[in-house]
Amino acid sequence: MKLRKRRLPSGHFSWLIDYGIVDGVRRRVSFGEDRGAAERALAKAQAAVVSHGALGLSASPQEMAEFLTLKVRLREAGASISEAVEFFMRHGTLVKNRVLVPELVESFLWAKVEAGKSRRTLETYRGTLRSLARAFPLVMAHELTAGQVLAWLAGQGWSKRTQSGALGHFRSLYAWGREVAQGHVAVDPSAGLVVKADLAEEIGTLTVEQCGRMLRQALLEPRMMPYVVLGMFGGLRRAEMERLTWDAINLEERTVVVGARISKTRQRRVVDLTVNAVAWIRAAGEEVRGKTARVAPSNLKEKWPLFWPKCGLAVWPNNGLRHTYASMHYAMWQDEAKLQAQMGHESANMLHQHYRALKTRREAAGFWALAP
Repeated sequence: MKLRKRRLPSGHFSWLIDYGIVDGVRRRVSFGEDRGAAERALAKAQAAVVSHGALGLSASPQEMAEFLTLKVRLREAGASISEAVEFFMRHGTLVKNRVLVPELVESFLWAKVEAGKSRRTLETYRGTLRSLARAFPLVMAHELTAGQVLAWLAGQGWSKRTQSGALGHFRSLYAWGREVAQGHVAVDPSAGLVVKADLAEEIGTLTVEQCGRMLRQALLEPRMMPYVVLGMFGGLRRAEMERLTWDAINLEERTVVVGARISKTRQRRVVDLTVNAVAWIRAAGEEVRGKTARVAPSNLKEKWPLFWPKCGLAVWPNNGLRHTYASMHYAMWQDEAKLQAQMGHESANMLHQHYRALKTRREAAGFWALAP
């Protein structure tokens, strides 16, 4: 913003203020030969910029007066201009098609089905977002607040890592509701929210005694035995075991082929089973192996929460079977390369960070000696 003296074609001079670019247009105002008027206007414009930023130049005196009046009224009501804008964005005409949270969720899920998303992706979205729908069955989607989002995340019993993933799914939902669905919502209440990860989430494992009780209970419920054994003595991931079929298991060779199609890392690996692991699977009976194509029971999600309390456990540790396998394997054989290959880790850092020194060699010896 500058005061300039300009020579006119007539030979006279004119004083003008160059305000620079205002609202995308270069703005200049001439004051003729009245230098005093130009200097007063320049001083007023500079004061406006100091007080109100660039708005002081782009707004007319009437607009500035209205702005200041509204600012005072909002302050008396205990609100800020930002909060007022946020309220309008939620409740104003930008929300053209208002729906309840469950309606938004189901519309979003159906859109993902039509888009041809994989079964695994759909299951992940359903698990996360339907818990949101259950938490707010009668809340309009455009009225959901940041506080409610945080309460939902914290109230599900999820780890910080899972909460972070759920927050990502929530943002996908609201981005779709705003942009694709054309008017279900106007703003994302989770904007700016961050789930702070714990400095170090403790790895949960089972004791040798707890493993023994779980195996004995599986003898009473044979359909659960392969799932328990492959997690406890093979270290397979939960999702891998849910998709694994019997043709991938060779009890004679004591191997399990985890194909790239079902592996988390999309890389094929071969898991070696110990003698006692095969013995436990055989102890469940031939009918278990021939009853269905899949190794895990079809109703696993319903049966598992009922199964582990029968084994004397008050709380189920997250990924308890896989973590138990890794810590017992490390303590027994100290073979990082073998364990890394068995578990499908891309580096040994995970082993050092989580499983080292969790179990003693004596505990591990008792674990690997468990037999029917």
